[in-house]
Amino acid sequence: MPRLSYLNELPGVTAPVCIIWGGKDTAAPEEVVANYRRVAEPMNNVEIDILPGILHGYMMPWSKTAFDAPARKFSMEKTLLILDGLRDAPAPMRRAS
Repeated sequence: MPRLSYLNELPGVTAPVCIIWGGKDTAAPEEVVANYRRVAEPMNNVEIDILPGILHGYMMPWSKTAFDAPARKFSMEKTLLILDGLRDAPAPMRRAS
């Protein structure tokens, strides 16, 4: 099932957005990734990272088939950087009306 559900919510978002998918994530096939890249291209606050060879569920340590410790570490570190930046932001970042 292609995950295009949130695609139309990206325009107008001014806060940092980081989308991280595994390169072998069946929930994010190439056509889904291409659509997100197209919408995000003009937005300087959106980053899309595709992790080569990584499966859906790579963050879950209990997954015997998908867990990938280095990919999880990368994703957590990137997420924490964004959260730190939001904490230091002078004013709340909200969706533009």
